Amino acid sequence: MALSSDGRIFVMNTVNRQVSIFSLSCDYLGGFGFEGSFNGMKTDGKDRIYYSKRKRKTDIEELPVTKNLIEVDSIIQIFRNKADGEDLFLLGDFEGEKDRMSRAESGGVISVSSEFSIVWDVNKEAFLYVGFNQEYRISVFDQDGKKMLTFGRDYEPVTKEFGSEDNLRMRTMPAYDPRIGWVFDDEGNLWVPIYSENEGEVIYDVPLIYPHQSATI
Repeated sequence: MALSSDGRIFVMNTVNRQVSIFSLSCDYLGGFGFEGSFNGMKTDGKDRIYYSKRKRKTDIEELPVTKNLIEVDSIIQIFRNKADGEDLFLLGDFEGEKDRMSRAESGGVISVSSEFSIVWDVNKEAFLYVGFNQEYRISVFDQDGKKMLTFGRDYEPVTKEFGSEDNLRMRTMPAYDPRIGWVFDDEGNLWVPIYSENEGEVIYDVPLIYPHQSATI
């Protein structure tokens, strides 16, 4: 779900491929359909809607039949359209995610999601913020999808243990937590959740205010 500046509620139904629009009193105001599988709906200050769509570079049918997992590159596409579903615009293709997949003789597919992921959000001025959380780097794009700047920080990666004593493995955690969304406050500051070594603790970093006030780090 996402809220517009004038108090409308946008609800995305990924199964039926439809966005429904409601008032704050839950009156149905209309909606529109979309093609493909989208997620991650956001809105900007002009009440335009943003979505992301995953596109694998290799079709499942092209994978060899094997018991071993094969690394498959994915592209995250970010789109924008008006609140009525018109004027769909591709802001950009963003790379970095690598799923691991295998295809069995029975036709089934085993898939393990990418260890690191594309994270993105849009502020009320319609600047698009995108980062691949293997490192602490975030790029800012204007309304036409043109990159304005990239900023970031040096950080000390956090490693955690997973599994049992017999099958223990170490994993390097992402630079910023994909499970908790970025937040823009009323002053335009971007709040980025980063991993903590303390279980259950969430730490926010505030690296940027406005793109036109910032320089590339």
